[in-house]
Amino acid sequence: MKNEAAGLGGPDVPRRSVLAAALGCGGASWLATGVCAAAPVQPAGPVVNVTADSSGQFGPHTPGTRTCGVQEAIDAVRAQGGGVVHVRAGTYILSGVTPPPDDARRFNCGSQQVGLCSNLALRGDGMDRTVLVAAQHCNVNMLLGWTVSNVAIEDLTIDGAGLNGGYGLAVFGMGTSFSDVAVRRVKACNVGGSAIAVAGGRRVTVEQCVGCGAKIGFELGSPSEDYQVLHCTAYACTNGALIFDPADQFNEAGNVRPRVIGGYYAGEGRATPIAMWDCWEALVAGVSTTQGVTTNIQVSSSHRPTITTPVGGGLIEGCLAEGSIGSEAGRYGIGAFQDGVRVVACSLIGNEECGVAAGPGEGGQVAVLGCIFRPGTRNTQRYAIVGHGTRVSLLAQGNLWQPGEASTGGLLGNPAAFDIARCRVTDNVGFNPVGLLPAPNVPATGEYASNSHPFPVEVSVCGGELQAVLKRDSLGRAATVGRGGNCTVRLEPGESLAMDYTRPPAWTWFGT
Repeated sequence: MKNEAAGLGGPDVPRRSVLAAALGCGGASWLATGVCAAAPVQPAGPVVNVTADSSGQFGPHTPGTRTCGVQEAIDAVRAQGGGVVHVRAGTYILSGVTPPPDDARRFNCGSQQVGLCSNLALRGDGMDRTVLVAAQHCNVNMLLGWTVSNVAIEDLTIDGAGLNGGYGLAVFGMGTSFSDVAVRRVKACNVGGSAIAVAGGRRVTVEQCVGCGAKIGFELGSPSEDYQVLHCTAYACTNGALIFDPADQFNEAGNVRPRVIGGYYAGEGRATPIAMWDCWEALVAGVSTTQGVTTNIQVSSSHRPTITTPVGGGLIEGCLAEGSIGSEAGRYGIGAFQDGVRVVACSLIGNEECGVAAGPGEGGQVAVLGCIFRPGTRNTQRYAIVGHGTRVSLLAQGNLWQPGEASTGGLLGNPAAFDIARCRVTDNVGFNPVGLLPAPNVPATGEYASNSHPFPVEVSVCGGELQAVLKRDSLGRAATVGRGGNCTVRLEPGESLAMDYTRPPAWTWFGT
């Protein structure tokens, strides 16, 4: 691809300028400049105390309470137009179940144990110090806020104790009907649904939280606008660590400018750690992911024809996507399945099939810049980059490929997926010195194909059922240069290559 084909400058633009344009931030990385955070959510007002003993205004001593006074304290704050509920250190049993508002029931939100309100700060004394725990088998949301705005939930643990089949903390609304919600230093665990779920709304921050022992750690969006997930951790989740949901029949809108910065997300051989669906200019930066079943980090489009928000772009920068920890190896490190995704300065280690899967849709564009591809402890990762779909435009520049014993593929898998005329593959270390070339058709078994270029080429042969690879020099002398497996052969101008096979392999040509 000429650089201008991907919107990344002309063919003679210096590499630093190409990287700057690819980053889309004036040459400075998101990791260096940080993220423009949403305005701080700090609801103010009267402070109501909840204590585990009888010293507070509310607590287990509150008459008729089934939430150790937590719901009664929130109701008192709601009656005053908002304020702070300070739940002091201790364990608080939630045994009551109440229905949410009528419109929430129509949205199929289920029931709730504690209902939130707008203009509320629900604040504990610290994760694992203030603990709200379920005490009965029920399929409800432990904490539910329906179209609530200006809300902060901070410094506490929500524990379903293996009894609750619903969500730990849920904030929902139709469309973007609420705004300014912050969840900080909250641990949600041992629930049957998602640990923390926020759907709809604008300007949502989830920061330094933990989701574990759940179906999904963090389930967000669709629709969403300006969500940010900062330095969170999710593990032991059966269906994914962090998911931005795709648009659906209820919300024909995607996720606008979602940001995931820092943190650790584990698939643990059961799910994709991070899946970003139907996003406009998503940012995933500085995260560590391991053991995804299919992909460790995935940015994808559902291609719904009725979606009302733009979909495309996205930057994945400075991330670790590793599949080789434990007993499972993720098939792909990063899945760039949306047009315009840029993968920059990432470490792709030990993912079974490839480091980056480039499948942005027909004619779409993907850039892979300054990444490291390593085999990991299991010596896996057959390819650096694998193409998916048709007519994919690829810019791959400044990457390092370190093959392992099982890295039999080389730079590109499924080269037929790429539109060679629109690809630029240059300045990489460990695979191609200069660039990807249009490859001639694979000849019949035993027939020779010649290097007609005025410069040397490297031919990477892989796949098929290959018995031998033969090279013939410009004087007509032939020699066997490979047997029974994948190999790379250098051809000087005028030299030629033949393959003996029972099933034709694929090959990729690079200029040197």
